[in-house]
Amino acid sequence: MRHRFRQAGRTTSDRLRNVSNRRYGVTWPVSIDRRYAHRRHRRRRCGRSGEPAWVAGPAPRSVVPRPARDLGTSRHCSEPPRPGYAGRVPRRPDSELGLRLTLAAVAAVLLLVPFTVLVLLVATAWPPLLTLDADLAARLHAGTSANPTLAGALQLWTDVFGPGPLRVAVGAAAGWLWWRGARRVALWAVVTMVAGGLLGAGLKLLLGRDRPEFLDPVSHAAGYSFPSGHALTAALGAGVLLLIFLPFVRHAAAVRTQRLTRCALVAAALIVAVVTGLTRIALGVHWLSDVVAGWTLGAAVVAATTAAFATWRGQPARRPASRPAHRSAAQAVDGAFDEAAHPDE
Repeated sequence: MRHRFRQAGRTTSDRLRNVSNRRYGVTWPVSIDRRYAHRRHRRRRCGRSGEPAWVAGPAPRSVVPRPARDLGTSRHCSEPPRPGYAGRVPRRPDSELGLRLTLAAVAAVLLLVPFTVLVLLVATAWPPLLTLDADLAARLHAGTSANPTLAGALQLWTDVFGPGPLRVAVGAAAGWLWWRGARRVALWAVVTMVAGGLLGAGLKLLLGRDRPEFLDPVSHAAGYSFPSGHALTAALGAGVLLLIFLPFVRHAAAVRTQRLTRCALVAAALIVAVVTGLTRIALGVHWLSDVVAGWTLGAAVVAATTAAFATWRGQPARRPASRPAHRSAAQAVDGAFDEAAHPDE
């Protein structure tokens, strides 16, 4: 008569281990049994002969070394790999990096085309452009000068989102990223702001365009007019801060929340850049072409530095690994920046 073990004398791990032995012909390590403890109600009668699973003798208590993971075999049995199955390979091919780099470079070139056209038109004093600038500046200035409350609100906006506060905000974000370990992203942010500012200052000196002049000026500004420094810095700052904080939206709980947050961030960046440029025209310190040139130059600089940063990230890093306490944050920011710059959705 076949000897039967009592059910009370067997543990759940032993029963499940016997099921695995009889079904797959392998012996699982003890740590694997815990993964299947919640399935005990499904495997009470899993024997091939219809007997309870714990009828078979107990599995040996000797410690079985865990076999090495093979990308071509299944994790639950020793069956041969399926045809055409190559396993899980980290997805970061050169083709994907090249595609993103190409898109960023194309965006920079496309943005530089209208900026170059504006530079040529301003340098040659094209009459239709000058007429358009003068008419729009006169109308906006007339409406602003007739409403002191509106003029005060516009002046407050241009002071809050001026070059100084935006540079401080980007510098603070870069310092925070550097402290968290994402040093490449921090350097990209600083280089983008510095490069854009130097280009704008150089063009002002090169072209030497005068600012609008009115009998009853609402505001005053020093220096040359083309391109607008406020519009340029607003485009740079809004673009840099947007690309820095977009990757953190991925950690939102729901997909709908992620989409709403992304739309809110993009809308906020656009509002800051557009309204800041328009306030300079309404206050009578810039022409329309100055503001448009500042927007396009800022967007082109952000796209160009993003392409250069993507190329730098494609090369192996030659710096020591970050500290364990900050390593996860560094990977979260430094690794997710490409997806933020070029979202798949």
